[in-house]
Amino acid sequence: MIAGLVGVIVLSIPQFMVLGTGSVVLIWLMMLAMRLVMSALYGPIASILVEGFAPHVRYTGISLSYQICNMIFGGLAPLAAVSLAAAAGGHYWPPAVMLMAISAVGIVCTARLRRLAVQPAAVQDRTPARQAVPTAP
Repeated sequence: MIAGLVGVIVLSIPQFMVLGTGSVVLIWLMMLAMRLVMSALYGPIASILVEGFAPHVRYTGISLSYQICNMIFGGLAPLAAVSLAAAAGGHYWPPAVMLMAISAVGIVCTARLRRLAVQPAAVQDRTPARQAVPTAP
């Protein structure tokens, strides 16, 4: 994932520069390159999120973290990008820098992500039963 985020940082400015050219072929090729880099993010995200939560809170933890991040970063990103570009007189670099900054935050967060050791189910619960199970005579 970190390699994918680095790729997003590297391709951010070229992607926005190409959008300004109006060349359909260049735009298509740059979008293709960016999607290939983004696949490095989306491919391992499920396994990384699973490793980040204990089994008893895993489903809720994954759902909340993924949906809240999508709401904040995905929902507000277009508004922020348009606002930044408008404030800079229509230049491409403010949205590109925003994408680079978000990717840098992603690198730091991914590097600091705590991964839980996955143990077999038989090893996880070794507590003895509290009451003996009665047997039939």
